[in-house]
Amino acid sequence: MKNKFTEFAIIPRQSTHSRSAWIKCLMAAFLILSVAFAETTATLELGSTSNFAILAGSLVSNVPTSAITGDVGLSPLTGANITGFGGLEVTGTFYTVDAAGPAGYVQAATKLSNAKGDLTTAFNNAAGRSPTPTGQFLDTLDGEIGGLTLVPGLYKFSGGLTISSNTTLTGSASDIWIFQIASTLNVGSGKQVILSGGALADNIFWQVGTSATLETGSVTRGTILADQSIDMKSGATLYGRALASTGAVTIASSTITNPTPDQSLPVTLSAFSAKMVKGSVQLSWSTSSEIENLGFTLSRKSSSDGEKWPEFYENIATYSRNPDLQGQGSTTREHDYQYTDALIRSGLSYEYRLSDVDYRGHVVHHTPIQIKAPSGEAMRPQICELGRIYPNPFNPATTIPYRLLETAQVNISILSLQGEWIATLADGNQDAGNYDLTWSPQNLSSGIYLARIEAGGMIAVNQVVFIK
Repeated sequence: MKNKFTEFAIIPRQSTHSRSAWIKCLMAAFLILSVAFAETTATLELGSTSNFAILAGSLVSNVPTSAITGDVGLSPLTGANITGFGGLEVTGTFYTVDAAGPAGYVQAATKLSNAKGDLTTAFNNAAGRSPTPTGQFLDTLDGEIGGLTLVPGLYKFSGGLTISSNTTLTGSASDIWIFQIASTLNVGSGKQVILSGGALADNIFWQVGTSATLETGSVTRGTILADQSIDMKSGATLYGRALASTGAVTIASSTITNPTPDQSLPVTLSAFSAKMVKGSVQLSWSTSSEIENLGFTLSRKSSSDGEKWPEFYENIATYSRNPDLQGQGSTTREHDYQYTDALIRSGLSYEYRLSDVDYRGHVVHHTPIQIKAPSGEAMRPQICELGRIYPNPFNPATTIPYRLLETAQVNISILSLQGEWIATLADGNQDAGNYDLTWSPQNLSSGIYLARIEAGGMIAVNQVVFIK
């Protein structure tokens, strides 16, 4: 039992010797005991709201350029109150109550009325869940859960809820989190709700008594059901749904991705790399399986030395216009893809993001890769190659082969699927030649990880699966 409590410890990230810090630690310790014996929480049925990324009552306002995956709806006000959207920002359908709205809207007053009714039902269900939480499930640390790790359950807050540092929700793919919040929800600038242990965004619900604010650059996971409004500041990301009953949903260069109900990935990407070929960037990727895959889109951003990367990507190719980027539907066979970006300027660094789209319009963004175009007229070819990792899946060890065509500074790291650093396997100057690097992870959970090599301004990434 002791190990179980340690695994689910809910501990503030920063500690001091002050009296208040000790009080918080004691409260966190009590929360460990409460959480360890928490009863199973039933999921919240969303009904016809489940396909919406945004559903609002008074206004849907966007400051370009945002990226919305899922439907957008407004009721009871008219489609004229959906503002600021361009033609490529929404993968889904705009629904309005009248014959007005953005390009591609669908007039569907009855559908929207039903969705708003289901939203009210779901909101009341979440707010009325019983029995009322007790102990540290009630007003956890006075409504500040930043820095904590929370296991599944029903949490109740008699006031507002604040996330001022990263918060982790840890549990399995079948576990449920419901947060009953009497007033406001605020996720701080740059702060994240992180999932661990297989937890799914589709199983997290934030019932907000008034309004929610997701600050600049924050990352939130789960469905937000707000009685009034939801405001997403510049660059905020929500893996879930923004459902506002009476008020507005306002976004500003934000990302909202409606979670796929079964959470299965349309594509299992086994490799993604970039190399210079005759003044162009040749992008190559391989899939080991595909599920209802319509195809891929490629986007990029660029930067000069010493400059910050732009905040947003630009689309450069899509399966709807490039036949070579069309998917294989559903298959378990390996397939290779390639695209050449010829619009390259010497001396610039480029970051490429690969995304795939399934039959329902859900989009999955894969980890970006970077490459630098050499200065001068003659651009250098690639100087390293990351080979096929074997065995893969593996336990207890795997081999990462790579080849250097010339001496270079080499960095090889292991990352999570979210891009978080796990381990550095090599970091230093290496001579040209063939190399085999062995990775034997310690104290690491089963899952999919990324092997990343950087050498001579080129970056390549391959997936590797560790099974305990």
